[in-house]
Amino acid sequence: MADINWRSSCDSDCGDCRFLITNRRRDKTPWWHWSFNERRIASNWIPTELQLEEGLLSERFSRGNAGTFIWAMIILLLTFNALDAVLTARALSLGFTEANPAMAGLFAISVPLGMACKFAVVAGGAYILWRFRQAVLATRGMAVLTGCYGAVVIYHLVFQLSL
Repeated sequence: MADINWRSSCDSDCGDCRFLITNRRRDKTPWWHWSFNERRIASNWIPTELQLEEGLLSERFSRGNAGTFIWAMIILLLTFNALDAVLTARALSLGFTEANPAMAGLFAISVPLGMACKFAVVAGGAYILWRFRQAVLATRGMAVLTGCYGAVVIYHLVFQLSL
């Protein structure tokens, strides 16, 4: 192992000392050419493989619990989507208009077309969030999205029960 004086003057690309990574990052290589390991060291927020194995973010934990949570959110989201579609169709049959301008145009053409497009968009979004389920942002996004859709369904129910 090299001492600190040797590290500060070392200019080879062997990658044995940390100086080389920071020196190469700072002086020679633009940030978009860094390796994943260099980005992990620079950011300090992407855990190492050892931290993943030892901590709560282990692969086994993420696949088991986060996957179950996402599946529950997807089922709830698709259920809310179906309820929203049925309640929207009922409101349209009573003479009300759709508040979403894009969906209003589709519902003006055909109610089944509007429902199909609504199902496709929500299912596509749920699939994308499922594909990135290991990311914290995807799990939080799915929870927020499901909560918002639940609020829309509650609004629909309260509105239509008051008729």
